[in-house]
Amino acid sequence: MEFMEIFKKWAPEYDATVNGENEEYRDVFINYSEMLNELASTAEGRVLEIGAGTGNLTLMLKDKGREVSAIDPSDDMRAIANETKNLDVQYGHFFDIPFDQPFDYIVTSFAFHHVKPEEKYDAIKTMMKSLKEDGK
Repeated sequence: MEFMEIFKKWAPEYDATVNGENEEYRDVFINYSEMLNELASTAEGRVLEIGAGTGNLTLMLKDKGREVSAIDPSDDMRAIANETKNLDVQYGHFFDIPFDQPFDYIVTSFAFHHVKPEEKYDAIKTMMKSLKEDGK
């Protein structure tokens, strides 16, 4: 989790950046809303969102009537989601999912490349433990 420091700086600017207001990252996030809409439209049943950040996907999932539990490892990103968007984003990440009941669907817009190559298998195993037998 050594990369988490970047989110302290980025959190206050995150929403503006993903909405195309930051010239440096405009091309990176050109399809951001379409990607989130696709994730929100695909998810079904009880949904776990990993890496909720400031809550953009969480809001879309809720707008589509999904029952969503959201987690994020960044204190700063969670604070924005919880305080400014009235969401309940809890602490958690690919290796620490703080819920006992299994989910029908797991979604994440949080870049899986943040997980070290040797940790990816363990992250997938952790997520599988949080899915129902027929979960996606």
